Amino acid sequence: MGALRKDRAVLANAADVRDAVDAALGRGNAVDAVCTGLLVACARDASVAFGSVSLLVAGFGMSPRRLDGRVLQPGNLAKRPRGFRDSEVVPSAAYVANPRLFATVGTALTLAGRATYAAATAPALAACADEARKSVLEAFAALGPALFQKRSIAEELRAAAGPTAGGSLCDDDFTILAPSFFEFPAGSEDRFAVPSLAPSSFEDGAVEWIGARDATGLMCFASFERAKEGHEIPALGLVAPRVALPVRRGVQRVDPALPLGLLPPVRVAVEGGQLAAIEALEGPVAALAAFARGGEAMRSEEARARYVELEAVRIDR
Repeated sequence: MGALRKDRAVLANAADVRDAVDAALGRGNAVDAVCTGLLVACARDASVAFGSVSLLVAGFGMSPRRLDGRVLQPGNLAKRPRGFRDSEVVPSAAYVANPRLFATVGTALTLAGRATYAAATAPALAACADEARKSVLEAFAALGPALFQKRSIAEELRAAAGPTAGGSLCDDDFTILAPSFFEFPAGSEDRFAVPSLAPSSFEDGAVEWIGARDATGLMCFASFERAKEGHEIPALGLVAPRVALPVRRGVQRVDPALPLGLLPPVRVAVEGGQLAAIEALEGPVAALAAFARGGEAMRSEEARARYVELEAVRIDR
């Protein structure tokens, strides 16, 4: 396993994101690289920043850990609204959820990264052509996960997705942004069982992956989603995916702060008790790519065929 520790590898669906991850890996560790890639994806696509994200960190002598940054049902600590009648048109703002991508990136950098918020955000700022979106990224570079405490950003969010716009997003939502943590079970029969509500598939958004492994053997793998459409927030240069569940009159309210959507399934593979690969799956069944021994990024079918001695440990929903 000594050779594995010397290998560096990067993986991303989009070429510009992959280039940013590769450059960041030359300056920092795998977590820095993946977080940089996520921020570049936010800069390039208006729908990424307010969508769901998950991030896996694992390495030699380190138990694999997953950060769940799915968006949350809005309305934390707020009084239940009257709800929409079946005959009413539900405004787009009612589908805006509480975003946690920036909090998840900031948490990962704090726990296992080396880069500062500003350093991780610099490539995204250079890649961002939208001035309004750039202001959000600048706030993250300066404040990290506390960027929503910046008055101008909070006010624009409330105006775009708060009660006056027909949504449920409120100030108390911004106090519960930290990602949830899951330790990976050691047994091959163990599974994650996390609550899941709409969407029940990935048809409404395209799941993409970013991965990096540094010379120490530290691996970081992240998933994020690009929404085909959503609720536009022009003042921030962002589009919020429509995933929250509006309050309906006469129907039980979905608990605020409940994570929405699915966590894309992930497997880790071990050899001789040592981490050898991380495999990501797009949606419930379709294999996307794997980090296999030797620092290669390849489709998971190919990786399993080439490295038949790897013991696959299934980790999914």
